[in-house]
Amino acid sequence: MKAPRIALLSAVSLSNIIDGKCRISVVAIIQSRPRAIMPSTSILRDIPGGKPLLEWFGHVPRFHDAKLLEITFSSNGAGLLRIHAWNMTDEVDAKGYFVLDKHAIVTLTLAGVSSINCTDFDMVPGIIFDLEITKVNEHFRVEWGASYGVTGLITTRHIRINLVPGKPD
Repeated sequence: MKAPRIALLSAVSLSNIIDGKCRISVVAIIQSRPRAIMPSTSILRDIPGGKPLLEWFGHVPRFHDAKLLEITFSSNGAGLLRIHAWNMTDEVDAKGYFVLDKHAIVTLTLAGVSSINCTDFDMVPGIIFDLEITKVNEHFRVEWGASYGVTGLITTRHIRINLVPGKPD
């Protein structure tokens, strides 16, 4: 991943036609999306496989820029999200890319899925912008935004997290 030079998008607007000449203004548009509430450490500790996830990454992962490799659902209420995740360090290599470490394949196995709301479902693999797991009453909510590809919100009764260190094949 290349270190960003500037963290905004740009747009061009035409304004003030003076003497037959058009003055062009460059307007900065900051891409805004409300920051997700990250799952608390205690929620992840209550999910089977959550503690090893915390131990591997050393913190609650946001899954920012992680690759959503696979998403599947079946009619029996089961589902699966398979994600290639990593830690992004503050270090930059000689080519200007952030140094990534702690690569892992994280699989969220879902049971008792009661609600699925996905957009751009045909765009897998995708790039996750952020992912959050929250608990509402007796259900978990898994919600993620995307930088590219499928976004979603899934309500499920059970989640199991499996982590396999390394990169995907």
